[in-house]
Amino acid sequence: MRRGQKTSAEQVVLKLRQIEVQTAQGKSLALACKEAAISEQSYYRWRKEYGGLRVDQARKMKDLERENARLRRLVADLSPEKQVLADVASGNLQPPSDAGRRSTASERSTVSRNVMLAGSSASIAARNATCPHCRPTKMG
Repeated sequence: MRRGQKTSAEQVVLKLRQIEVQTAQGKSLALACKEAAISEQSYYRWRKEYGGLRVDQARKMKDLERENARLRRLVADLSPEKQVLADVASGNLQPPSDAGRRSTASERSTVSRNVMLAGSSASIAARNATCPHCRPTKMG
């Protein structure tokens, strides 16, 4: 395998099995790794991550890792917006402490964005109030 080329999970599991068979037959680990065209360091790293997995399990694990990374990025993108909406809804937005100075374009765009978000927050609350699935239930 060429240096820097990404190895699929299926290929890793197959190479690990190949090396296990060769070492069980009496070959040294260094020789078995050389025949599999990987370094011993890669072998140990892969064994730690994929040791004992079947090919289909390794494929599922990689798919889940990709999905998890995608969801983490999505949450990271939405978390600041959620915090701004919560601040607007609770009225925690504070005016700048330096009222006498002129505001910069960046500050003005932030303020206008917060005002827009406050409007969208109100429309979301209004929509939820009319949605039968989003209404709060009465606890008896």
